[in-house]
Amino acid sequence: MSAVVAADAIARGLRASPLDEAIDLLPIADGGNGTVDAFLVHGGRRETRRVTGPLGRPVDADFALLPDGRTAVIEMALASGLELIEQPDTGRASTYGTGELIRAALDAGASRLIVGMGGSATTDGGAGCLMALGLAVTRVDGTQIESGGTALHDAVYIDPSGLDPRLRTVEIIVATDVDNPAVGPEVPLRYLARRKAPTARLSNRSTRRSPIGSRLPHR
Repeated sequence: MSAVVAADAIARGLRASPLDEAIDLLPIADGGNGTVDAFLVHGGRRETRRVTGPLGRPVDADFALLPDGRTAVIEMALASGLELIEQPDTGRASTYGTGELIRAALDAGASRLIVGMGGSATTDGGAGCLMALGLAVTRVDGTQIESGGTALHDAVYIDPSGLDPRLRTVEIIVATDVDNPAVGPEVPLRYLARRKAPTARLSNRSTRRSPIGSRLPHR
């Protein structure tokens, strides 16, 4: 149940009770499912783009352009989310579509991005997202790696020279409801990967190569 649906249900219950008073709805999301809808309650414009889903199939994903004309709200769950796939497959699932959605928001004129990180189907450390924005992640022979968390084991070099130049000036705010250490014993992949239903072996392998670039030289 999204924040908007929950707020509406509570309001209907109050209006049907002796407690019926003036009711102001203020749905608040946590960066996961329903984040775009929660922002749009207070104004703005919904934009829809066809992007690459977590397992490579095209999906239609929304983002919000807020009334200030410069802020866009991106919801990873809408482009790379668990609800978009029938069977979780974290080894192949990629955040590439989220990067495509970010690029679309930049094309629409956004200079400030609020990126909700919850509800994803992925454990690729955001590599797919960055690859969609121009980052080269290559094998030892210089060829680009495949999408997904498992493919990070083939990564030897990263080259940021092709990144979208607008990323140098855009303000990016990450919306999340948990602390996510990048490295160390508390790295969240150890439990998030299990939630997304890979094998224990894949969970352990995933943590050894996350985040992207933590052990990779730049070219």
